[in-house]
Amino acid sequence: MRRLFLVRATARLFFVIGTLIGALVFSTGAALAAAPQVVVSVPPLHSLAAAVMAGVGKPVLLLTGSTSPHASSMRPSQARALNQADLVVWVGPELEVALTRAHRASTHAERWLAVLPMDGIRRLPRRMASGEAAEEHGKAETHDGHDAAHADHDDHADHHEHGEHAHHDEHEHHDKHEHHEKHEHHDDHEQHTDSGHHDHDHAGTLDPHNAIVFVRGLAERLSKLSPAHADQFQANAARTVTDLEALKRQLVASADPLRGGGYAVYHDAYQYLERFLGLPAPVVVTVDPDQPRGARQVSRLAARLQQDQVRCLFTEPQFDGALVNALAERLGLQVGVLDPLGSTLTPGSAAYGQLLTGLIESMSQCRLAAK
Repeated sequence: MRRLFLVRATARLFFVIGTLIGALVFSTGAALAAAPQVVVSVPPLHSLAAAVMAGVGKPVLLLTGSTSPHASSMRPSQARALNQADLVVWVGPELEVALTRAHRASTHAERWLAVLPMDGIRRLPRRMASGEAAEEHGKAETHDGHDAAHADHDDHADHHEHGEHAHHDEHEHHDKHEHHEKHEHHDDHEQHTDSGHHDHDHAGTLDPHNAIVFVRGLAERLSKLSPAHADQFQANAARTVTDLEALKRQLVASADPLRGGGYAVYHDAYQYLERFLGLPAPVVVTVDPDQPRGARQVSRLAARLQQDQVRCLFTEPQFDGALVNALAERLGLQVGVLDPLGSTLTPGSAAYGQLLTGLIESMSQCRLAAK
């Protein structure tokens, strides 16, 4: 009888323990399910998104390693990630070709957030290759139609004089592209992007000002998507903005030795960083890495490299370096590597700062070696 009592008591104890464990697992699962599922296209944006989502969830990085965002197809796993996402963050059709197709096919356009068209983002026109227009910094626009070359660039002007960055809000830029973009503007619930208009440089995430605009905009979007975590998103965003402001000051100070002398880059991916830091514009080997350069173009490029007394030529890990290496051997140039996507960095909230400081360090090392 006593043995039966002990068996029953033990059974009840296990039942209670099992119920508690089940409730705990259920509540934990529910908490995890409440975190929005966010997919981010490229590492710089993923790093900033990870900082905003800290303590709530982890965004999924879509394009990893040395995968070029210009790639025209996606793996099945990437397509599944997009379909399961509550929010997809991308630069826009100017950069991610494969995502443009997925965006068009999506029946949930409100789940997509394109960064380049966001209000307050500074945008620069694309430049030509071979250096023909590389020395001309085109006027930058913000999405509301104001000329960003006249926007308040206090993060830059506090350290060195550039009259083109003076504050002139009354000056508006109204060319045909800006007029078209104003008609494309939608609210936070709808991001309309037209892959037929690629007149803007898509590497805007290398401007810390744009990073700050994105962080604040993402926090607002996530707060609407998951109100239960709104306070956390906003607190994370405020902390991230503070870190980015400190990063800006650090970058400006470390870039002082780079503001003189010519250099060349394989792919024109650094225009935003140049403008922010006040660096001279480089000779650009190619605008479209997928289009090979002809013999006449290469000859003109070599002449331009000599004319500008270029001593350092930068390639990128995402693209074939054969042309860069051939030019370097022909002209006796030092070769460096710049990675505008941070493809070799560990994904996470620290990667954005590591990316920008790493670019400046790589430029400095190559220039020192070329002396």
